[in-house]
Amino acid sequence: MRKKWISGVLSAVMLFTAALPAAAAIFPDVTEDHFGWAQDAVEEMVKDGIIKGYTDNTFKPERTVTKEEALVLSARLLGFTNKTAAPFAEFAAEFYADILEKYETNYKDEVAYLLYKGVLTERELSYYIGGENAKSGMKRYEVAKLLTRVMGGESRIDDDATTSDYADSTDIPADAKPYVRFVTDAGLMNGMDAGNFVPMGEVNRAQIATLLFRVKNLAQEEYVFASVKEVNTEPESLVYIDEDGEETKIKMPYDAEIFIKQDGYSIDFANISLGADVLVTTRGGILYALDTITREPDETFEGAISSVTTGANSVQKISVFPIGDQENVTTYPISDEVSITYEGVTGKLSDLKRLQAVKLQIRKGEVVVIEAKESERDLKGTITNVTLDPVLAFSIQLTSGEVETYPVSGDIKVTRNNASVTAADVLVGDKVTVTLRYEEVAVVTATSSKYITEGTIEEITIATLPSVKIRSKNNVITSYSLSRECVYTVDGNDGTVYDLRLGAAITASIDSDTVVSLTTTAPSTTSTTTGVIETINSSYGFFSMSVTQADGTVGTMQVFTKRSNLQVIDSTDGSTKKVSSLTPGMKINVTGVTTSGAFEATAIIILPNE
Repeated sequence: MRKKWISGVLSAVMLFTAALPAAAAIFPDVTEDHFGWAQDAVEEMVKDGIIKGYTDNTFKPERTVTKEEALVLSARLLGFTNKTAAPFAEFAAEFYADILEKYETNYKDEVAYLLYKGVLTERELSYYIGGENAKSGMKRYEVAKLLTRVMGGESRIDDDATTSDYADSTDIPADAKPYVRFVTDAGLMNGMDAGNFVPMGEVNRAQIATLLFRVKNLAQEEYVFASVKEVNTEPESLVYIDEDGEETKIKMPYDAEIFIKQDGYSIDFANISLGADVLVTTRGGILYALDTITREPDETFEGAISSVTTGANSVQKISVFPIGDQENVTTYPISDEVSITYEGVTGKLSDLKRLQAVKLQIRKGEVVVIEAKESERDLKGTITNVTLDPVLAFSIQLTSGEVETYPVSGDIKVTRNNASVTAADVLVGDKVTVTLRYEEVAVVTATSSKYITEGTIEEITIATLPSVKIRSKNNVITSYSLSRECVYTVDGNDGTVYDLRLGAAITASIDSDTVVSLTTTAPSTTSTTTGVIETINSSYGFFSMSVTQADGTVGTMQVFTKRSNLQVIDSTDGSTKKVSSLTPGMKINVTGVTTSGAFEATAIIILPNE
């Protein structure tokens, strides 16, 4: 596919070049007898303002082109000096100003334009304009890379391409070979002497003029500056209004790569903003790129439509009012170039009706963008979050999987499990049917499921809407929101969320995915103690033992022995004993857990008496 495209445009270039008539030389040092092979190209590029002569009326064709100069010439070829592209050149200069601040070049605007057009990357700036690099000569293999990018060909290069048809192929840097192959196949560059490409040879002004001349004729690039009126996605097409007020519709080609940028970033076609400035670039009459800049409106308005005035004999106007204040009506004239969407797709003035929700963008006193929706619509889904600040809002996961967030109306009506409640009673996890009125939640019908879960606390989040993660007995971790009215019982006492502890045992009552009440007991801690049995109370399953403290004093502790997994081992022979074999006076080592202040033994080792 790549070779077929290249061969076609190559033929066009050869025909175009052959048809040029001879003309009198405009530079005394570029004539039919001196650099005659470059004369047409030099004079054409000078006429187009791409390259310039010197004040003494010479061209100096043999002079080496520096890296900095090569970038400036490439920017001009891509429309930098074209009045149509001026807004985008200005945008690029501002967009990349901070990045280029550390470089000394006098051509930051041109370099910024190449960054914007994707010809350069930020990582390459030092190579081209850093320090002495800017004044170093541009080598032929470097020009091959630059011209490939100017042609937008980098996405079409063959990384495995060879340059074996050049005798000095081994001298071409490996990373440059795909670019050399591209410009060779395109007819932009060819061998020098004896079949050599001479990759390290520096390019002079006559040569660069010739190369740029070839690129210009190959690309046949044209520009139209306009504003976006419609963006249609099925099928993909764009309607724009040019500077003469003419409306044009273009379809996106299916078999070509279109470069689309908005505000300096690559975007999908569907994300082009209505009313944005757009630079439409064609190559050979075929759409090549869409560069858009969103313009900040002088004024915006969100509310509802009071009325729309249309007709051949009257000025088109739209009257609107803030939500909830129908007496406060404002009227705006509608621009002839207005862009309209209705329910998210391209619409027209006849789609606009009284009381529809509307967003307006106004420039120079006229409405240039109208986004309209019906005042009421229904959604179904699950509540995933309840936001309290700065306003009460519900986040709803729709059946499509998308999550959308809407503010709650001041006069909301809520029914939950067939009972009339308030918005505060809506919980995370509720299944809801929601009516939006002017993009606010006006009516909610909610249902929930209730159950009990047990486990241990894995994580606690303290926030406006706190939450807790519970590890169940089968080791599954689940996150639950904590109701603002949650009832806490901690170690038998009333508590708050701040009394919860990681690792504590928990029994929680769940309503949807929200904990409405919980009971926790303090987490167990494991320790090991050595001492001597003093007394045994077999009826209540505990014994007392004397323990020497760290400060040398002797204390007494109680050890409970009712754990079913308790092991008693005699260290003298390794045999397993029963709890009933313990007697006062025995020296023992006890391992156990402290739960709610009681020490429960999990293992007892009988030690030999000294």
